[in-house]
Amino acid sequence: MKQKDTIVIRDAEYSDVDIYYRWVEDPLVRLNSFYSDEIKYKDHVSWYNNKISDINTYMYLFEINKQFIGQVRIEKKDSVTIGISIDKDFRGQGYGTRIIHLALDRFYKESKEQSSVFAHIRLNNTASVKVFELAGFSYFKDDKVNEIDCKVLVFNNK
Repeated sequence: MKQKDTIVIRDAEYSDVDIYYRWVEDPLVRLNSFYSDEIKYKDHVSWYNNKISDINTYMYLFEINKQFIGQVRIEKKDSVTIGISIDKDFRGQGYGTRIIHLALDRFYKESKEQSSVFAHIRLNNTASVKVFELAGFSYFKDDKVNEIDCKVLVFNNK
């Protein structure tokens, strides 16, 4: 990662469905997902269109030099949750922490939300745990999602 790299953040659009599908089909993403089965394209399109039109879902896309580097999705339900994906060509370069910061800043400004944000991460996904901890998240509790053990990390908006 070059420190001078400018990361551009924007809202995801309907036309971004294919880049999101490319990421969701990445073998490492499938491995670390709580829903690890193969996702059919038509199911993805339906899911994506529902999420992008949901007023309680904030989907941010990130680019450097017109190259997509990743995405962050924040959802407000009973609590506020966050999930990220980094393009395989940009992993391990420090972008995860930077895009989490950018997404949280934008989310808190756009939503006027003051709640804590929770990240659910599979226990074996140590890289994601580290990225979220570097972004200011801290351990909250152990839990299960779809019968899969996970850590729940929390970011307290101050």
